[in-house]
Amino acid sequence: MKRLAFVVTLVLAALGAASATGGERLDGPGWVSATIPTEGDPAHLAFGEGALWVTTYDDELLRIDPETNAVVTSVSLSPNRAERWLGVGQSGVWFSNFDDGTVSRVDPETNRVVATIPVQGNPTGIGFSPGAVWVGNERGSSVARIDPRTNTVVAVVRLGRAGNGGPQAIAFGAGSVWATVPGASQLVRIDPLTNAVVARIPARMCAIAVGRGAVWGDSCGGNRLLQVSARTNEVVTSVEVRGSVRSVQVGYGAVWATTRGGRSFLVRVESRRVSGRLALGGYAPGRRLAIGAGAVWVGDKNGVLRIQPTGGHGCEPRLLSHGAASANQTAVSLVANIDAAATARSAWPTRAECH
Repeated sequence: MKRLAFVVTLVLAALGAASATGGERLDGPGWVSATIPTEGDPAHLAFGEGALWVTTYDDELLRIDPETNAVVTSVSLSPNRAERWLGVGQSGVWFSNFDDGTVSRVDPETNRVVATIPVQGNPTGIGFSPGAVWVGNERGSSVARIDPRTNTVVAVVRLGRAGNGGPQAIAFGAGSVWATVPGASQLVRIDPLTNAVVARIPARMCAIAVGRGAVWGDSCGGNRLLQVSARTNEVVTSVEVRGSVRSVQVGYGAVWATTRGGRSFLVRVESRRVSGRLALGGYAPGRRLAIGAGAVWVGDKNGVLRIQPTGGHGCEPRLLSHGAASANQTAVSLVANIDAAATARSAWPTRAECH
């Protein structure tokens, strides 16, 4: 009880300080528990097969071990003028080669490229449904379906006229494949059972994630996070955040986004509002996100940040400070979770997902 009373006192003091300075009463979404240096700036991140995978602007594919927070494998890739999109699924690590019009598959057991598949046009985002890999073709305005058993394209879904501004991000959820088409200001929904377009939703997005019964996406450089209902195919929420949204992920009972402006932030959204914001520092070209191993991973300047989430998302918060986090920071993070904090039994899980 004494510890709880101390925490409550710190919470009230922190809230009073925020009110006195006109600051926001936000629950801190977490703290940086590790900084992992990389040779080049990270372009895209994806978690799967027991590791964090990173493509860099220096044409490398990196494998990071979440147990040691260290780069354990580096694969040199052919030169590519555009950033390589990345995805992990169907027993492989897949990345796009925009210039070559191909997608490459890496075997996570050997860390070697085992297939390079022509997909026509200029491939971008990569997503996965049961038994299939989906790849956007930005300039060809189409989405290719790859059979991972044969590493061949088995279907091409045409979305419109060829040209810039075609499909970029691809995601799967709610029984559908979703593709952003910024040039047409549309979010396209594809039925993976028929390979047919079943909805075209007026929403201009460049990055998306699916979860909690909805598609969440940026506004292509805007300062809003959009929520599209998977039930009605309509935009139901528009959440204003600071700076332009760069990347979006769903996990740990919340929506996460990185923003860029004068400063960069990691933002947590719950109940259709911003519930936490963590300053990330100055400019970094990527600022992409990944979720896995009980952490949120963020691309940084010449490195990757591992963010340990705190409170507010349905998992046990941490009562005591961790790393560089102060007692005040920890107390503030418990504002929305003081009841859970009173009965917390252990620290945040670091080796298992928490959904």
